[in-house]
Amino acid sequence: MSVQLPSSAYEFLRGRILSGELPPRSRVKEEQIAAQLGISRTPVRLALTRLEAEGLVKRSPHRGAVVCQLELDEIDEIYDIRAALERLVAKRACERATEAEIEAMEQELRCAERYVEAGDVDSSRRHTAQFHALLNRASRSPRLIAMLRTLEERLAAYRRWSLYESGRAEKVKREHRGILEALRRRDVAEMQYWIEDHAERGRLAAIKAHLEEGRARRMDGYPGADIVPPGSPTG
Repeated sequence: MSVQLPSSAYEFLRGRILSGELPPRSRVKEEQIAAQLGISRTPVRLALTRLEAEGLVKRSPHRGAVVCQLELDEIDEIYDIRAALERLVAKRACERATEAEIEAMEQELRCAERYVEAGDVDSSRRHTAQFHALLNRASRSPRLIAMLRTLEERLAAYRRWSLYESGRAEKVKREHRGILEALRRRDVAEMQYWIEDHAERGRLAAIKAHLEEGRARRMDGYPGADIVPPGSPTG
């Protein structure tokens, strides 16, 4: 694999961080990434500079680059802000979503539900992410969508981990169904209820995932990039 532009190294690393493949506190070794991508260390270093400016990695003279870990109060705050923005999405979507958009959301949920039944959490997560993207788009508010995307990216690793919690995927299915059915009826109050419930349960699951990750790290010393979500097929 050959990558020539610094932006390619940036996109590669950013994607791995946001997907949880490089979990919080993982070390990012310039020489390993450069070898993997078939490039020099310079574009990797430039990519890390961009990621540090975004708050995704932190660099120090002795440890190099490490994926940033959100603190519990930051997770709590982000979920509060996210819930407030999603209440606004609910109001606007109820007013503006087309029947075609609602049907597209239905299709994404059906795919997600099939993957949950098959035990494929990662594939289910991709379809629920698309469900949320369609819901946000139905608000017809580009600035609102951009703000939510930024918050989602900061929580991505913890949300991925939390879905491996026993029974969480089934609960998520129920919450999403509640949101969609309320949208079909254009019932803003009910939709906001389901969104708040979904956000609160997501907050608690993310906090639990954060604590479990910390416990695993203490028990194993410093597993770094070898950390895998509890209960995952490779865990």
